[in-house]
Amino acid sequence: MTATPGALHTVPGAGPAGTSVALELARRWHAVRLVDRSGPVSRRPASSGSARAKD
Repeated sequence: MTATPGALHTVPGAGPAGTSVALELARRWHAVRLVDRSGPVSRRPASSGSARAKD
């Protein structure tokens, strides 16, 4: 499966699965919008040090 250049991928659910998918897409240089029930998820880093993404 290939993405259309410039396409925005919307990932529903900011739980563990949705976050993992969004991080992997972003790692592969795809534009991603992570959306939870309350709306789009903030791009700001988490305030807790334990909620950081691992490489």
